[in-house]
Amino acid sequence: MRRTITIQRNCLLGNRIGQEIAADETGVPGLMTHRHVERPHLWTLTHEPSGFRVGPEYPTRKRAVAAAQTLSDLLDWTMSRTRVIRTFKSFPEAKRKALKLSGFGPRARR
Repeated sequence: MRRTITIQRNCLLGNRIGQEIAADETGVPGLMTHRHVERPHLWTLTHEPSGFRVGPEYPTRKRAVAAAQTLSDLLDWTMSRTRVIRTFKSFPEAKRKALKLSGFGPRARR
């Protein structure tokens, strides 16, 4: 199902600018997928409660949804951003590396 969510953009130095976009459910509560705003040929996963991106970009919607399914059992994605990060950081180092969950939250531009 498609609905409008607010994503966080321009998060460098704490400047958060909310932008409303159309996103699709992934089957994982709290995780939505949508086309990348600046590179529309790619897809991203967004943590709906915070509006922050989760992980890398994906070449197709199907791959983004598959990634969401992989992440589904790790955490309760309906939690706040702070609780998700705290929970992830509490995992043993080996589990964090195995999960390859990178970049939850704002990222610096390259």
